[in-house]
Amino acid sequence: MASKEEVEAILRLFEMKSSSQAFKATFVELFPKKKLESHHFVIIFVSLLLGILLKYSSTTFITFIDVVELVNSMVVALFGIVFTGYALFQALIDKDMLKRMLKVKEGKTNIQISNDYFLNVMILDIFCVILNIGLLLLLKVFPVELLNYVDAIFISVVAIVFFTFYFSIQALAIWEMKSFVFNIYQFFNINAGTKAVEILKENKDKDNQA
Repeated sequence: MASKEEVEAILRLFEMKSSSQAFKATFVELFPKKKLESHHFVIIFVSLLLGILLKYSSTTFITFIDVVELVNSMVVALFGIVFTGYALFQALIDKDMLKRMLKVKEGKTNIQISNDYFLNVMILDIFCVILNIGLLLLLKVFPVELLNYVDAIFISVVAIVFFTFYFSIQALAIWEMKSFVFNIYQFFNINAGTKAVEILKENKDKDNQA
């Protein structure tokens, strides 16, 4: 008989989330309030360094457009990989695998944890694509001459902060691909284990019949 914790965890699978709730949960996980991990500091430091180098480049505007186009192509490709992996994950779940994935961890079933990982990565990728497209549209039509009428120090500070933010978001989104890779690894382990158990049962039945 299922425990109360297991029943509550299974009932959470039926809870409906709005897109805004899912979006908020994704960024809360990306930037946890309680504790930033070491990779956050590394990414922010590298992003700051890239932002400074880009700001003082002789071709800042053109180079940034090229960077955005490159990053966008990468993120779109990664989104395709994640979406395909998620579709495969859902298609191959059978009853035996589902039983094993209903184990509860921190109030959630393993299948919900896996679904949340996939959702978070895909939402991050979609956000990055929207951000990149918006930036490309703005940069393509922005009259650079207007910057001549703004204080140079102010422009430098704003540019470095923005570049740091941009590179950090994109890098963290790509970093979250580790969740996808780990999920796929876990999934195929469970799938292989399930098949192995079935084979052992079949062999045992054959031995009993012999």
